[in-house]
Parts: sequence; structure tokens; C-alpha cells
Amino acid sequence: MVSFSFHSRVRRLTAATAFALALICGCSELVHEGHVSDSHTSSPIPDVEVLRATSGGPWTRIGRTDGRGAWWILKSEIKGGSRIRLSKPGYHHHNMTDGDFLGSRSHLMTPTSDALDAMDAANDPYEGEDPFGDAMPRE
Repeated sequence: MVSFSFHSRVRRLTAATAFALALICGCSELVHEGHVSDSHTSSPIPDVEVLRATSGGPWTRIGRTDGRGAWWILKSEIKGGSRIRLSKPGYHHHNMTDGDFLGSRSHLMTPTSDALDAMDAANDPYEGEDPFGDAMPRE
């Protein structure tokens, strides 16, 4: 025979689970989340500033990506008719309307030429070598 307290615990656990699911599912209406990746390597970009500017106003930071290139921003921070900018040294700014920002969860940023030159040098397996063995001998 099942005790009354067991049924009571099950009901409380079910109610708590339903409440937690309602909170979790409802959060998508309050929060915008997504991630930023490098357009050349597809790697996540940490510490990208997410900035907002209203017409004629200054850029204000509303968020920053974490170590996985992900952001989590309250939608109340994004005012209608504003512009959004993703910004990080070594990358070109990525500007968009608030509608474009809210309509996408994934954005790519392009490294500046200085950053590309550094990446190319770091990823060149033949740096300092003659891969074809046909270098002219020095005299």
C-alpha cells in the first residue's frame, strides 16, 4: 500500500517541475542568446563586446561574449530602432540593425589584415623551410 505522504511528495515534485519548465521556456521571450565565430577558422571568439546605439546616441555596451563566444542579453536592453555592433580588437566591426541582431543567433566576424597575417604565419607549416627543395644556393 502506498502512503499518503508519497503521493503528496509526487504532486509537489510535479508542480515544482512544471513551474521550472514554465520559467525556462518563458525565458526565451525575455532573453536573446547566440554566439560569434571567426569567419576564417569558425572558432568561437571570446570577449566580443555587444554594443547598442540609438539614433545619434553613443555606443553603449549591453553584453560581452564568454569563453565560448556566446552571449546572453536581456531583450529589454535592445531598444527598437537601434543599431547593434559586435566589436573586438583584431576584427572588423560587425554592424547591424536591432532586427537583424534579434533575427539571428550566429554571427561571423572577419579578422583584420594584421590578424590574418599573424594567423597565416602561425599556421604555416613550412615557415623558414623550402618545401620543394629547389632554393637557389647562396654564394
